Amino acid sequence: MKYAQAFLAAIVRDWIGRMSGGGGLLLTIFSFFSPSSLQPQAFLVLGVLCLFYAAYRAWLFEYNRREELLQQLAPRLEFFRVNDVKPFYEEFQKESAITLRYLRVGVRNLGAVEIPQVRLVLEACDPDDHSGAIHLEHELQPMGKPEGTLSMTVAADGKVIFDVAQEVVISPERYGSLLLCYAQKVENELPRRDTDSYKIILRAEGAGPARRCSLELGGRVSWRLDGLQVLS
Repeated sequence: MKYAQAFLAAIVRDWIGRMSGGGGLLLTIFSFFSPSSLQPQAFLVLGVLCLFYAAYRAWLFEYNRREELLQQLAPRLEFFRVNDVKPFYEEFQKESAITLRYLRVGVRNLGAVEIPQVRLVLEACDPDDHSGAIHLEHELQPMGKPEGTLSMTVAADGKVIFDVAQEVVISPERYGSLLLCYAQKVENELPRRDTDSYKIILRAEGAGPARRCSLELGGRVSWRLDGLQVLS
């Protein structure tokens, strides 16, 4: 009942405003150029028209507010990363002579609704090199999850971190082999590039339009991922 009262109150307020404002002005102009016998009919017609318009405006206001709320609640993905900070760059000592370096990127759910299947895939790589290690449209491995995990459930306002690449360094070498962190067991070791780096594009999907980012990987100087650049 209270909703019906609120709806009627909104219509009446707007209707009175229309009748006393623009509607009253139209009636005044009409009275100068028409017989007085037609004025009651004109008032009735104008009142009905203003009433319909007030009802439409009340509906439009609620519709627009609903659309705004749906936009705020809708799940949306966003990339994020902090260079050289855990867990985005992390080192582990596997054995006395082996060091593992992990390179990662995060995907955040900006909406207020859970996303059941978020996955991160390798969309492009330049150069491809045709080495057998570049598998486009293959999923990357979520951090800390069992091998072969292709997608993740991301809660409202939640996030997930994906392993993008791994470097295996054998002492006393300073740099080592670079591998892409596919979720599936496929060839993943990239040929060493002493000067130029690999430029890769990652695509996150699972809710709304897919999001893309570009990263640079490799090179003699750092063997790390360069700064994240969001493409779409």
